[in-house]
Amino acid sequence: MSQADQERWDARYRNQSDGDAFAASELLEPALAWLRSDRGDLEGLTALDLACGAGRNSLRLAESGFRVDAVDVSAEGLALGQRRAEQRGASRDAADIHWIQADLDAGLPVSGPYDLVVMIRYLDLQLLAAAIEILRPGGVLVVELHMDPGAESVSGPGNPDFLAAPGALAAVTADLTPWLLEEGIVETGPERREALARFIGARPKGAAGK
Repeated sequence: MSQADQERWDARYRNQSDGDAFAASELLEPALAWLRSDRGDLEGLTALDLACGAGRNSLRLAESGFRVDAVDVSAEGLALGQRRAEQRGASRDAADIHWIQADLDAGLPVSGPYDLVVMIRYLDLQLLAAAIEILRPGGVLVVELHMDPGAESVSGPGNPDFLAAPGALAAVTADLTPWLLEEGIVETGPERREALARFIGARPKGAAGK
């Protein structure tokens, strides 16, 4: 990532208040429900939150019992997430999140293995493929990407470098067992429509790997 892009993200998080409302991705809940049905207690399972920003998903995972590696290029975003974790009054949750500053353009800064990998609205299909490789057999992947809307008028990034091509997410996750795989226009708020590709699924339990 360029220095200018990193500074832009730092400025964005610097201007957020510790008390600003934020919520975890709605895709987390069905993934957590499946893991509970398969594993029972989630306590002590491991999760990787890629491009975590200010930690909205990391905090939800820690609350659920995960030990989380939360990775982002923005030191300001990570600091905001850490403050939010501490302000919730759950010292254990704060301690269960390892905040890692790293430029994901350089690849994964961790080696896993993980029971859950989350990558929300960060487009790097090569990185995603590498993340799948450090999922434990039976581990769950949760992904949401902005995608090319074609002729549709939508909210979201206009730069094609940040938009997945139709079918690209399905191709990268082809070796996983999907529970949700969808592409299309999604109503994400009042008068807000976005073109999104979404995936929830698991690495087969018989798969070789970590």
